[in-house]
Amino acid sequence: MRSGLLLAVLLSVVAMPLAAQEVMEEEEQDLALREDPWTHLGVTLKNGKRVTFSRAEIAKVQYLTRRAAGQSAGSGAGGDWMGRVWRIRETAPDGRYCDGVWTRQGSTNRFSGQWSCSWGARVSDTLVVQPVRGRSVVVYREGVRENYKGTLSADGAAIKGTNWGPGSTWTVKIE
Repeated sequence: MRSGLLLAVLLSVVAMPLAAQEVMEEEEQDLALREDPWTHLGVTLKNGKRVTFSRAEIAKVQYLTRRAAGQSAGSGAGGDWMGRVWRIRETAPDGRYCDGVWTRQGSTNRFSGQWSCSWGARVSDTLVVQPVRGRSVVVYREGVRENYKGTLSADGAAIKGTNWGPGSTWTVKIE
């Protein structure tokens, strides 16, 4: 039984594409989500220890890395720009849409999302808001493993942008 488990572990390591791994030798690196497909990120710490993260874990690691470096999640747009509730509309090029409410989990950068769609579907998912850069906002949606990208309005009360579908848009009212 033990040799079968060891064989399974070895096969999973060998099967992981080498191009999907990166070595980070700096003390801090920007761990922004990339658009090209990948499965894992390997990080070599200064003490030589190697840690591997899945794509779904990267958003959490990025947030914690920035917090450890003394930056707030809303750094660059003023204190608590995320508010408590986001009212969102996602619109597809064919006119179909989903209206959603994203509710912030405490004072974190994580939101619980609930959507009702024009064709009757109801969806829920967890979202992670990346640290804002200037007025650029990126939100990682865990269930579909994709990003929403947008621009925060000058007054900080709204976001407009695109999501993962070609020609799809999203708008947010921040409360």
